[in-house]
Amino acid sequence: MTYLDILGVPLQAFLILAVFLYAVGIYGMATKRNMIKFLIALELLLDGAHLNFITFATAWSGFYIDLMAQAIVIVSICIGGGVIAIALAFFIRAYNKFGTLDIRKLNKLRH
Repeated sequence: MTYLDILGVPLQAFLILAVFLYAVGIYGMATKRNMIKFLIALELLLDGAHLNFITFATAWSGFYIDLMAQAIVIVSICIGGGVIAIALAFFIRAYNKFGTLDIRKLNKLRH
């Protein structure tokens, strides 16, 4: 019996949600041309990975919640927030300079 079972939510529900978030993130990164949408898809992918990590840490640790897994996820969220902030600064700079956020158009400017 795990902590998730005590709450009445089966482990599979969290895993299905994590896989769904991961799949939507991969799909968005593969198909979106706008840099902001690409960044949102990357954030969904990271959220799915965080949920998966916490779910497995809770399921394997038994009745208690593993604090090491929570610490790792919190550090990952902080690092991801910094990366997102720097990427947004680059995107704003690119938009001010080139007038577009389309990845394919910006890639053509390089050649």
